Amino acid sequence: MLRAAEALSARNAASCTTMRQHAQALIEQDLFDEALLLLERVSQRPDCPSGEQAEATGLIGRVYKQLYVDRFGVLGPMRRSTLQSAIAAYHRGYSLDRQEYTWHGINAVALLLRGERDGIIIDVGAPPAKMAEDILAVTQARRLHWDLTTAAEACIALGRWDEAERYLEEYVAHPDLDSFSCASTLRQLKQVWQLREEDAHGQLLTILQPAVLQGSQDASRPVPQRMGPGLALRVGELTPAFQRAQEKVFGGAGPRLYAWYCRGIDRARSVARIESELGDGVGTGFLVSGAQLFPALAGSEELVLVTNAHVLGQTDPQALRAEDAIIRFEAVDTARRLRVREILFESNPSELDVTIVRLDGAVTGVEPCPIGPREEPELAGGVSRRFYVIGHPLGGGLSLSIDDNLQVGWAKPKLHYRTATEPGSSGSPVFDDAWRVVALHHAGSAVMPRLDGDGVYEANEGIWIHSILDAIRTSGSARARAIESTSAPVRPAFRNSIFISYAHADVEWLERLSLFLKPLAKDVGLDVWDDRRIAAGGNWRAEIERQLDSASVAILLVSQHFLSSDFIGSSELPRLLEASRSRGLSIIPIAISASLYKRHAELCALQFANDPAQPLDLLPNAQCQVALVDIAERIGRVLDVARLSNPLLAIDAATFKASGMGGSAATAPGAKAFAARTAQQQNDIVLKTGDQALSVVKWSEISQLDPQCRKLIAAFDKAIQDLYDRWTEEWPHRSTSDATRRQLAEIRLLDIRRELCGQFNGLLDFFQAQGWALHDHYQGVRYICSKQLGG
Repeated sequence: MLRAAEALSARNAASCTTMRQHAQALIEQDLFDEALLLLERVSQRPDCPSGEQAEATGLIGRVYKQLYVDRFGVLGPMRRSTLQSAIAAYHRGYSLDRQEYTWHGINAVALLLRGERDGIIIDVGAPPAKMAEDILAVTQARRLHWDLTTAAEACIALGRWDEAERYLEEYVAHPDLDSFSCASTLRQLKQVWQLREEDAHGQLLTILQPAVLQGSQDASRPVPQRMGPGLALRVGELTPAFQRAQEKVFGGAGPRLYAWYCRGIDRARSVARIESELGDGVGTGFLVSGAQLFPALAGSEELVLVTNAHVLGQTDPQALRAEDAIIRFEAVDTARRLRVREILFESNPSELDVTIVRLDGAVTGVEPCPIGPREEPELAGGVSRRFYVIGHPLGGGLSLSIDDNLQVGWAKPKLHYRTATEPGSSGSPVFDDAWRVVALHHAGSAVMPRLDGDGVYEANEGIWIHSILDAIRTSGSARARAIESTSAPVRPAFRNSIFISYAHADVEWLERLSLFLKPLAKDVGLDVWDDRRIAAGGNWRAEIERQLDSASVAILLVSQHFLSSDFIGSSELPRLLEASRSRGLSIIPIAISASLYKRHAELCALQFANDPAQPLDLLPNAQCQVALVDIAERIGRVLDVARLSNPLLAIDAATFKASGMGGSAATAPGAKAFAARTAQQQNDIVLKTGDQALSVVKWSEISQLDPQCRKLIAAFDKAIQDLYDRWTEEWPHRSTSDATRRQLAEIRLLDIRRELCGQFNGLLDFFQAQGWALHDHYQGVRYICSKQLGG
């Protein structure tokens, strides 16, 4: 049919309807350029009915919309023009008949508001809110099934979330709804409105997901032309749709045991969402044992992340760069943001399309995905193999694809299967029936070339995992040596800022406190941050998370406004409390007005900087000024603790091997160099081995230091941070193919090692001069550093 349409279009013998449908088929295959040419011809034909012109302009808008949301991270200066083209097309269609073409109008509204969130303001002559009100008035009266989803989007635009939920519930229950329409609505909410299951209004997505799954299994409803997003899992639960589908989702495979599903959910813990700095999901990755992939890591328990080269890497110009990637494990801790430490292996998209990386932190409580047997997954007569994919379709929540999952082809190194996926699933693990990895998912198409002869079929494609293993092991001993010698210290998470959490209704108190913190920030060179510093149009959520991760102190301006804030209560405060438990973030609540803080158990357990029974707004002005001075001084003492713990954590992060920091890997006699680690616990620095505290430097001791000692601590902190910045910048050059650059990097790294050792020794001498017992723990460090310095 597609070839027939192409022939008719080439001879201009096709009707407007045929040409428009041909263009729609091209869009479904992501052939956007060809589709746009056809649609422009349709929209310019004088004999084209107004209805077809409106459909054509809507499809033009759809193309530019898809280009914008799919390629936002790489469009650069083309972002504005792409978004503007999408909005203009939709608005043109809406203007033809504002009663009939509300679908065009709501897409224009959605893109106008998406542009505002991205910092791109487009003017169409009417505010988005006014357009949404007009559209809602029309759709409320008609209530056809497409009117219901349009009304829901209009309510989202107006912030009327409860109404949006009611419209969607009515939408999924409508007898005329098909799963294709429902999947399109789900895509719209995820890609354009940027809703996520874990966010405050994620329930809108969970309303639609069961309808997509149920519709795909209902023979009376049309099958969507594109494979749907599969079944979304929330951590720790099975959706009702999953429970309803247990008996029939595997077709001839029959029912599965509860333990089988539990094993699949356990595998999901090792699957990650790969996203940009702005929080946009670009793909999926999964953890495997490094020792199973690289002989040089034999005996190590290190886990490495596997994904596609077209998702993350250096070989594809459109892939996310390693330094820009954020890795999240939704089923473990959705708030934690990991970074890529190093690329271990990469094969470009035209070959095996794989990138394997080290992460900058360990993912605890997770088992690596086991690799399946080496037996090739050939198609045997009468045997229907089934494969399952876990990933992040459309950049959204963690999802398990279990429907329509039969294998359809095999030719080394490619495996073809019908398991449902969507954009964003790239880099997902493909599992066999025993939940072992057999392939790396990387592509899908409705016209995939067959592996067993001529022609095409609808299929997804994965790269056989053992082809990847073979490529790694035959990539040469040079790479193995590079991995063995990779002993650069992991860059510690230096924390040198104050994060202020407050309700916007209390901004007056934020300004008063900031006045007292300014001299402190200037004196010690620290950063005081609140959300007023987010640039217009910036990704506010991503920026807040970045600041939370780097803060050494969090200040809470506690009032009833603070306690009533949905965002603070559901996102900001839980993250701060977790950071306090996991990495010793110091939290200082300040009672600025009377509140029901005692009803919040964890908040009530914190030590307030002032008496909550006498909040700041009850004090006369002079007493309030004195209280703010006391609060600022207390914050200053806490920051001194953080500045001293930073260099100690840097020492712990160093490996001190001959190929790394220099000197011998042996420790001095009687040293406890690797038996314990430093941790900042609220306002103290504690040396611990297991759960046992060996020695403690208390807040009170540091607060008594004279100004010169405090300046020395600040100098150590800054010097070590600067050295680590230089270290991490130079280290990748050790493995470059450019011999001159490689030699220069070795020279520079030697200088950095010596400077670091000098700073470490100086810091430990300072500890000894203060009479603190931590120098016993670092006896081995002092020994190795003195060898490096020639002592």
